[in-house]
Amino acid sequence: MNKILVIFALFLMSFTPVSDSVVDRLNMKGPIVYDNTSYKLTWSSHPQENYYIQEYLPEGESQTNFNQMLTVCCFVGDYSVSDVAGLMIRSLDKRKKTDKVCNYILNKSPDGKKYILDYLMGESKGNEMTTAEFGVKFYKKVSLTNGKKAILIYSYIKRSYGAAITNMLKSLRTDRSKIINTMIASTKPDVSIQNIK
Repeated sequence: MNKILVIFALFLMSFTPVSDSVVDRLNMKGPIVYDNTSYKLTWSSHPQENYYIQEYLPEGESQTNFNQMLTVCCFVGDYSVSDVAGLMIRSLDKRKKTDKVCNYILNKSPDGKKYILDYLMGESKGNEMTTAEFGVKFYKKVSLTNGKKAILIYSYIKRSYGAAITNMLKSLRTDRSKIINTMIASTKPDVSIQNIK
């Protein structure tokens, strides 16, 4: 679990490179339509035997400068939803020590089988905030090929930069509930991974 936390933290805190040939590792038909916007697969990785991640962006946006992104992550193994969500919680708690805007709220379904986490984080240079990110992550247990279990994490990320950050933060006062409800109501992707041992 510690190795998973390291991989997850590296993903959370860094920007990912752009690849010319993107591999659809989760066998998801694209593009994904989310909240009336079409998202195309732009990056994928399989950094550890039991961890897969894919990123989707609207047309014209890039990994290094995006306003909206969808991510689909899959942790293969018989993990609990609470354990996998806890990885993000621990990462955010650590980030709070240096990030003044970092905050989060974790909710779970009445049966405890699905979790939803919304968070806010920022990056600054000196006393000036350069990037703000609001995200919503939906966690649930799924069954894969060969009877394998996995935790699916479906995420929507909204970012703003420089002078536009103030407006984004103000709009979250009214938009936060809508963004969370959109994630809850969305059709979650079906994933399948070939050649799982």
